[in-house]
Formats: sequence, C-alpha cells, structure tokens
Amino acid sequence: MSSTTSATSTTRTRPPAATLAAVTIQVLVGTVTSAGSLYFGLQAGGGWIVSAALFAAAWPLWILSAAGLTRRSARARKIGLGLATALLAFSVFKIVRFHESASYLIASLDLMLLACLTAAPPAGSPPGKPRPTREHGHNRTLNSATRPPCAAGL
Repeated sequence: MSSTTSATSTTRTRPPAATLAAVTIQVLVGTVTSAGSLYFGLQAGGGWIVSAALFAAAWPLWILSAAGLTRRSARARKIGLGLATALLAFSVFKIVRFHESASYLIASLDLMLLACLTAAPPAGSPPGKPRPTREHGHNRTLNSATRPPCAAGL
C-alpha cells in the first residue's frame, strides 16, 4: 500500500567544530574545577569555603550552558563566556597571589574555551542562511536574488 502523504524530513545540522570543542572543554573545566574547588576549599576552611560553595553552585551552569551551546543558544553562549571569564580572573588571582602552578593549566584551558566560544557562530544563524545587513535603510539579506534593482547600482 502506498501512502498519499509525503513524509516531512527535518534536516539536522551538526554544530560547528568550535562549538563542539567549546562544549567538551566547558564540561571538562567546569567539572574538574567545581569538584576540585569543593574538595580543597572545604579542606582549607576559612574564607575558602565561600569559594567552594560558589564553584559548587556554578557546576550546573557549566553543564546547562554546554547543553545549550549544542542548540546554538545565545543565552548559553553568554553564560559560558561569563563563567569562563570569572574562572580566568580567579586563575590569574591564584597565579599572582599564591604562585600556584596548577592555575596555569586551568588558565590555558580557559583561554582555549574563550577562543572557542568567540569563534562559534552567533545564535540564530543556521548554516547556509545569509546574514542580514542594513542596506538603504531597510533590512535586507546579502542574497542578491532578494536585493532590489536600485541596490544593484542601476
């Protein structure tokens, strides 16, 4: 029996390599730093307990942001950039104040994460779709088929 209705096919595109790298690094850095800070912060006591609590609270944000990056969420990208920037500032603080050599590795991974997050395409721009630009006071796309004749230099 043949069906008269056509099957609708949705094409799923794979996220760009920079996004996949950012997701991998983000999950790795978020998990390692959160677990390490929780363990060592609680062991050190004092003011480090606050740091341990903040890192423990940030772990779900690392994971949810990484999941959102695979769906090209702008909010997830902003959260990832904020977390990576805060972690980089904390690593620089530990390098300068305590001369902690382990912070060099975390800072290096964090810089790689920031590079991947800024290299990832902006949200809302699926691959193959032209990006909008301002032309003659109107929103137009870069596609020449939709450009009015006056914009073609006539």
